[in-house]
Amino acid sequence: MAFDDYVIQDNTDFAFISGDVLYNVPDADYRDYVRYGLFSVDHHGALRFEPTAQIVATTSEQFDILMQELAKLRESMESREREPDARRAMQLMPERRDLRTR
Repeated sequence: MAFDDYVIQDNTDFAFISGDVLYNVPDADYRDYVRYGLFSVDHHGALRFEPTAQIVATTSEQFDILMQELAKLRESMESREREPDARRAMQLMPERRDLRTR
């Protein structure tokens, strides 16, 4: 299934995927989404977040910092393999978490 099949288009310029839907997306489809829909390196060598065209890193050192911080966030996430019966906390908390508090 193409990842676009999971995307919900709203009445703005942004498309989104609900947490419940994303939780059930097969890993291979999610990998395609990350590889082709979330990030790219532009012609200046900057890492961009594709949905907003935001530059997230311009050097390999910044990329390393990004990866380290993502690894820290990973520690607070559940795994389908470790917790197959757990339902997503996102269903109970639709508001965004402020990552600056970490």
